[in-house]
Amino acid sequence: MQMDGLKIGPRIKKARIDKKWTQAQLAERLELSNNYISSIERGSAVPSLETFVQLCNALDVTADMLLTDSIYRSSEYIKESIALKMGRCSKRNMRIIERFVDLLLEENQ
Repeated sequence: MQMDGLKIGPRIKKARIDKKWTQAQLAERLELSNNYISSIERGSAVPSLETFVQLCNALDVTADMLLTDSIYRSSEYIKESIALKMGRCSKRNMRIIERFVDLLLEENQ
């Protein structure tokens, strides 16, 4: 299984920003290039396992903090994700989604 860079990259960026580090500072600590850190954070590059572990250690985060939903999704994460997406829908689309959910619930009874 391969890591999903589009999900992991923004989490790495957030962890870096939480530490108030620039990309250059993180790159220097890991002896990597600024461009590579930028590519990882944008999701256009996926770090090797070795680099991933180094990132976790440097940023003081656990692997599961960066990998959550790359492997599985908790029900709370899914609810939050749906709520955020619903907020961007038109009223018409929200009614359609509501009907769809109603149908799913009827099917599960």
